[in-house]
Amino acid sequence: MPVRHALYAFGSNDEGELGLTPCKIVDTPTFVRQFDDIKTIRGGGNHTVALGNLGSVWGAGQNSKDQLGAGGLQNNRLVAFTKLRQDVFTCAATSDTTAFVDGKTWQLHTYGIDQFGELGCAENLSSFAFPRPVVDFVAGHWHYVAVLDNGDVWGWGRNRYGQLGLSATEGSEVVPPAQYSTPTKIGGIPFSVTRAICGKEFTYLVGDSATGEHKILGRDQHKLISSMPDHVRGWKDIGATWHAIFVLFEDGTLHGWGKVNQWKLIPPGLPRIAQIAVGTEHILAVTNDERLLSWGWGFHGNCGDLKGLEGIKPSGVVSGLWNEIKGIEGKIVKVAAGYATSFVVAETQQETATFVHEELSQEDEPAENAR
Repeated sequence: MPVRHALYAFGSNDEGELGLTPCKIVDTPTFVRQFDDIKTIRGGGNHTVALGNLGSVWGAGQNSKDQLGAGGLQNNRLVAFTKLRQDVFTCAATSDTTAFVDGKTWQLHTYGIDQFGELGCAENLSSFAFPRPVVDFVAGHWHYVAVLDNGDVWGWGRNRYGQLGLSATEGSEVVPPAQYSTPTKIGGIPFSVTRAICGKEFTYLVGDSATGEHKILGRDQHKLISSMPDHVRGWKDIGATWHAIFVLFEDGTLHGWGKVNQWKLIPPGLPRIAQIAVGTEHILAVTNDERLLSWGWGFHGNCGDLKGLEGIKPSGVVSGLWNEIKGIEGKIVKVAAGYATSFVVAETQQETATFVHEELSQEDEPAENAR
């Protein structure tokens, strides 16, 4: 029997963004459905998109602003993961938008409400295609960043604090614009970028793991810039909450810096970590011995069931310790985290019933002239 991926979810679910029947809180890992494969899961304010390795994208949650690109549907939300598009190479989501990059043409498709240029479509731009293949694609609260295969970085959306830097044609003495309404190449980066991650209003860029160059675009709020290490040589993965940065190293150690007045970024005695997922205000971590841990702000159930866990603050903050989450059947192969949402992908050979809303009907398919 072929191996499939079982998706589990927990956390905030007011709009069905977990792919489950809408309810305020889900605090235990709950089976959502099976997929043949899952490459990436990205969360917006109240919506989620899941990308498969073959280019199919499913969406769930709020769609009242057409942020899922399912404008033909009568409902303002998708309460189960529904197939939206195919031929997608990568995707990302801000609070109220979603962006897809076509895997054949590298053309950008965006959906939702444009507040600070997130849709990347100024009046004189009917469509945009990246000049080279995209190798990483991420989003903050109101901005997007794409890394190309030659190490260049492009961005668009809100830039009030310089989270998108200056364009390649501007000098360092020029005050950056408050927003970029079209995808713009970011200049002033002294190394070839391989990965990026976005906080609420900053961007973190890293180069090759062997050399460990890194750079933050944005302001020095919570000492993000002034407390960053000289290098992150040997990095394995990176992540960011709204106001902090996390770097997982090849040796399994996790380092973090940024906002610390609400919860300790790294719990004392944390075991060696194999993989991480970083949400807006919480962390998921899979240990080398395959345990699932979580800490941070878990008020919405996104850190699991906290009943009986000593030392929890009334606001649901898990600080200075972690919650071990159980109930996942199969080997954990991927974790993802969004706006107070948590997702776990496990390998399974067991056939489990899936929901029926597999695809949009033909009349409900997104328009080809999407933004």
